[in-house]
Amino acid sequence: MDPSFLAALPENIRQEVISDQLRLQRIRQRAQEQQQEAATLGVSEVNPEFLAALPPNIQEEVSHTLAVEYSYCY
Repeated sequence: MDPSFLAALPENIRQEVISDQLRLQRIRQRAQEQQQEAATLGVSEVNPEFLAALPPNIQEEVSHTLAVEYSYCY
């Protein structure tokens, strides 16, 4: 993210944008790890960017479903 863009934002908005970006980064990382595990076991994959675009409650549900699928295959 462009530092000058962040610097131009009011502090409260800047913190919100940074928090959202960190959350999305963690979601993408978790999704990528789950994809790698699923690929190893032959379980269906979910695109990390698709997952990140979902509302947080749906992201959790999809992540949980993948974890359940993983546990059944492992």
